[in-house]
Amino acid sequence: MPQAFLDQIAEKLLHAFPEDMSSVRIVFPNRRAGLFFRRYLSNRISKPVWEPRLMSIDEFLSEQSGKQSPDTLSLVLELHAIFNQHLPKISERLDRFFFWGQMLLRDFEDVDFYMVDSRQLFTVLYRQKEMEQQFGFTEEENKRLLQAFWDTFGEALSPQQQDFITLWEALPRIYDDFRTQLEDKGWATKAMMSRALAEMEESWEERIAGEVWFVGFNALTLAEESIVTRLLEAGTAKIFWDADAMYMENDSHEAGYFLRKFQSKAIFEATFQKPLPHHFKEGIDLHTIGVPLDTGQVKKAGEILEKWACEDDFNPERTVVVLPDEQLLVPMLQSIPPAILKLNVTMGFNIKSSAVYSLFEHLFNLYHAAGSANGESTFYYKHVKNILEHPLVQSIYPEQCRELLKEIDADKLFRVNAGRLNKASLLNLLFSVPKEAYLDHFSSLLLQLYQAMGEQMQDIEGECIYHLHTQLNRLHDILEQGEGIMDIKGFHFLFRQVSQSIRLVFEGEPLEGLQIMGLLETRLLDFDRVIMLSMNEGVVPDTASQNSFIPYHVRKAFDLPTPEYRDALSAYHIYRLWQRPLQIFALYNTEVDGLKSKGEMSRYLLQAKMEGLMTGSALQLGTRIHLPGSGSIEIPWNEASERELHKYLEGGPKGFSATALNQYLYCRLRFYFRYVMRLFEKEELSEDMDPMKFGTILHETAEQLYLQLQKEKGGIHVEKSDFEWLNHQL
Repeated sequence: MPQAFLDQIAEKLLHAFPEDMSSVRIVFPNRRAGLFFRRYLSNRISKPVWEPRLMSIDEFLSEQSGKQSPDTLSLVLELHAIFNQHLPKISERLDRFFFWGQMLLRDFEDVDFYMVDSRQLFTVLYRQKEMEQQFGFTEEENKRLLQAFWDTFGEALSPQQQDFITLWEALPRIYDDFRTQLEDKGWATKAMMSRALAEMEESWEERIAGEVWFVGFNALTLAEESIVTRLLEAGTAKIFWDADAMYMENDSHEAGYFLRKFQSKAIFEATFQKPLPHHFKEGIDLHTIGVPLDTGQVKKAGEILEKWACEDDFNPERTVVVLPDEQLLVPMLQSIPPAILKLNVTMGFNIKSSAVYSLFEHLFNLYHAAGSANGESTFYYKHVKNILEHPLVQSIYPEQCRELLKEIDADKLFRVNAGRLNKASLLNLLFSVPKEAYLDHFSSLLLQLYQAMGEQMQDIEGECIYHLHTQLNRLHDILEQGEGIMDIKGFHFLFRQVSQSIRLVFEGEPLEGLQIMGLLETRLLDFDRVIMLSMNEGVVPDTASQNSFIPYHVRKAFDLPTPEYRDALSAYHIYRLWQRPLQIFALYNTEVDGLKSKGEMSRYLLQAKMEGLMTGSALQLGTRIHLPGSGSIEIPWNEASERELHKYLEGGPKGFSATALNQYLYCRLRFYFRYVMRLFEKEELSEDMDPMKFGTILHETAEQLYLQLQKEKGGIHVEKSDFEWLNHQL
């Protein structure tokens, strides 16, 4: 296997600083790369030495700027207050603003990362002449793009377009006040730190003692590029790229899009290795496997791992399972073969995929549709059954849940009174509709759930409860400070938005066992064997649209990131991961699964085939269906069957309905089971009247009318004049 990139850096560092490396800062795109780098370095030293300072780019920016970056919730809260201050007419409650606030934060970060003049960007132009005056600095192509955007508005503005323009007019002031507010608190976003250091007139780079090594970066923002340039010009920095000649020498290859731009600049041109390595020269041992459904993917990945684990040269630390779709994490963990004793999960677990969160979603649905009768809360039966059938509730109260589910089915309850559900303390709390104190109610629920689960609670469920409880306490403090009371729908929306940012971090020894990672976590890391799941178009690359207040045309005009940027980033991560492994298996879902999967392999797999890089096999697996043989069912004619048939015949003419006779002609066995033995399918509650019930009601109604007519006339013959009498009875 070719030498790992981080091992190359360790070799260079040890050669440059054989005794004392403490004066060197080594900056990586993420912290994970630093952990693996430390292992490569330790393998090369034979005596104690002072190690370098290893840090991520975020830590480096925070160190040099002296600022701290708060979490997303704190940033949205600050932005919300400023937004309502500048736009009182279209002010929003926090629950309605949260989504837009996150979008606005991303746009502000882009403005800072790419050092755009915010007032020029957010200026609203009503006429073409004003646009030309304001944007006279732009090239003709940029003017054309801006004009194409504003032409969509036409002459007459709708109320929504007018609100949009009003928002754009206020954005420069919102942006300035937001930055000022954060600075007063000693806070800054990563983008603000980058821009401040890039634009600082003071020569802060000259105060850095020792050297700064930037390792493995690909796409630097304009602010980050300016920082690195200042350090290179001051002679205090070095930068090392992980690039390959295959995509660097091909001007149309998107994997080398950013690196080629840096290579074309004089300050960076000398930092690229000469000649560039050519890892793809002999092709790559890449195998593609199409598997039906996500479950099939994880099962197939488990089979591959089990086969590898039996080989003598298998090294789990040099093997990685890459999960671009984080929802496959739990199924993948359940498919790890027993032969693999240790594993390390690098990617975070989204709390929205947990059982605790799903229980809360069912509760919100229950409360939304709750009603009242005689002063008591009533619930829609399907929502009640979702709670009673939930695995967490079932594990705590199996007998009570089973009893309640039987009652609902037996009594055919469409609305269930809360009193009937009071079988235990936690059930009583679950089926109690909170009036206004939603936060207190859900906090109490989490505490009681934690206590009720006791020893049977798994670690991941306990972590979910802890983090959700922490976020609810934060929301409680926020609402107490003046956000006011919102309705249950508003609280539900806010809870959902806040929960999206909660990710559980798995703890363990990061350098031992099989590695399970997301795609971004693989940056700078090299492995002998790679299994990649969800290699579908739409997942890799992710084609989901990035919501933004800044339209595409305006982004292009101001050189802000566009979807093409994200595609180029994704392409680099994929091809860099493919540079050095001995064997790669790429699995993709062949089934169409709504918006998630269209059953197509990723464009990168197709591209590897077209480029002649793929030397492995291409398989597509199907699902074998084994139908059990159908044996004959016979009812022997004996005394017992004859006795049952006589019971049915003795029922009189009522037993010979048209439906029964048709059933007999269609299938005598079905007739025997249904009408003679009285065996019926379990009747499910139905909100709509099916044709059979409607027919039964119609027949019985007609029978009652005819019996009444027979009694009125004293005979059984029906004449034309009798229908007038029947009409008067209806």
